[in-house]
Amino acid sequence: MWILQADVPDGIVPLAVDELASRVTELRDTVTVAGVGYLGIIAAERDGRTAVVVVAIAATAMEFPAGTDPAGLVAAMLRREYPQAVIEEFATVSGTGVGMRRSGRRDGPFGMNGSDHDTGVAQALVPFADAGLLGAVTGFCASAADLDVARVLTAMIAHRMRVVPG
Repeated sequence: MWILQADVPDGIVPLAVDELASRVTELRDTVTVAGVGYLGIIAAERDGRTAVVVVAIAATAMEFPAGTDPAGLVAAMLRREYPQAVIEEFATVSGTGVGMRRSGRRDGPFGMNGSDHDTGVAQALVPFADAGLLGAVTGFCASAADLDVARVLTAMIAHRMRVVPG
């Protein structure tokens, strides 16, 4: 058994995942399936408006076939699943990670008066082949204008992620 460890920068306010999940059945199911172990939020002034990024850290079991490059495999899977996303590899203390960022039009509760708006998602994924785990840091921003902030934040956290025997 392995445990994913991640250092979260100061300024991110942690949300009680267990408490939130215990109150809403749908959220509990989503959190359980996604393997979310940390959920937080950060907000700051940017260009005269408030930028908000929700951060989730999760681990999921993943087998990496012998002889394959784990980061290359993850990058190829992301490129196939999200052809419009920007996918890039980056160095971490544990090896090579894979970053993905994408934005799109969304409607629903985050839009002003129900209007459409651009949102963004940045993910940093770190394969831990020996442990059979894939660590993921996801940053969701309600405005695509904040996608670079989410990208830097997720990469900072993922850069120092590691697994330890549990």
